[in-house]
Amino acid sequence: MSLLNIFKGIFSKKKLVYSAFGNDNYYRIISKLKSNGVKYSIKTNIDYGHKRDFINSKYIQYDIYVREEDEQKAIEAIHKK
Repeated sequence: MSLLNIFKGIFSKKKLVYSAFGNDNYYRIISKLKSNGVKYSIKTNIDYGHKRDFINSKYIQYDIYVREEDEQKAIEAIHKK
């Protein structure tokens, strides 16, 4: 983890609510957040600077963040059946 990422985590007003692995899981969680009116942002482990690397979608990690004040609403939406 870089020093910049540490500072972003400390001073950010956003909370990590879910880490999805693979496109199917990502779209399932995002759909739940959208249908419950929760705004979100995403961070992935993809380095687009190395386009020659084969990227298998099932190994992509999507970290899903929401505003602090939306954290509880997001968790409820994610775990709703």
